Amino acid sequence: MTLAFQLIWAGYAANVAFDAAAEGATIAATADGTDRAGIDRAERVLHSLSAVSGSRITASHSSIDGWPATAVTVQINSPLIGFGLLPVVQTSETLDETIR
Repeated sequence: MTLAFQLIWAGYAANVAFDAAAEGATIAATADGTDRAGIDRAERVLHSLSAVSGSRITASHSSIDGWPATAVTVQINSPLIGFGLLPVVQTSETLDETIR
C-alpha cells in the first residue's frame, strides 16, 4: 500500500511541476508578460502541492523554428519514504506573443 501511494504521489508531483512550468511560460510569453510574472505564477501553482521542498524556478528565452519563445523550468524535491528527496524537473516552452 505504501509503495502504491508513493508511486501515485511521484506522478502527482511531476504533473503539478509541469502544470506550474506551463502556466508560468504562458504568462511570461504574453504580450505584456515578464519573466518575473511567469515565475510568480509558477510559484503560486507549486503552493498547491504541500510537501514540496527546495523548489527552483527559472525562465529563459530561445526560439522554436525561428520564432521567439519563453521557457520556464520548475525543479522540486519530492519526498519518498526510503528514498529521501527525489528531484523532479519539468520544462515548458511557449511561443512569445511579441518579438523581444
